[in-house]
Amino acid sequence: MEISIENKPNTYRIGVDKNGKEWKRKIYYNYGYIKRTSAPDGDHVDCFIKDIKNNDNNLDVYIINQIKPDTKEFDEPKCMLGFDNKSEAKKAYLKNYEPGWAGFGSIIKMNIDDFKKWVYSNESKKKKEAIIKEECVELMKDMKKRRYFL
Repeated sequence: MEISIENKPNTYRIGVDKNGKEWKRKIYYNYGYIKRTSAPDGDHVDCFIKDIKNNDNNLDVYIINQIKPDTKEFDEPKCMLGFDNKSEAKKAYLKNYEPGWAGFGSIIKMNIDDFKKWVYSNESKKKKEAIIKEECVELMKDMKKRRYFL
């Protein structure tokens, strides 16, 4: 996979939101995008990278299903590469956003081979939307189990 790094750790991303308000965020990990991919927003698929050792065939990728905070609708995936587990990947993702960020929807784990097939798929938008729906179904099942035991 070819990845373009837009921000190195401890640099800042700046921009303007849809209401014209300027924003500035410190980035704590390498941040960029995977070349020759397409996310639902029309841009490349974004990723945060901790540390990837060459030839690590057992690499897992954690995909954050980012949602639009105001509508809770699926927005885009953010891929977390080089993180050891879901908890670490989620914590790292949230660290790069302002406190109280409500854009975290869910997270799934994928091995690197399946990830490559998924991220380069021509049906990217449909597949990415399916991931969040699948994750929501699993979350609802888990919630029902918890209620049963309360």
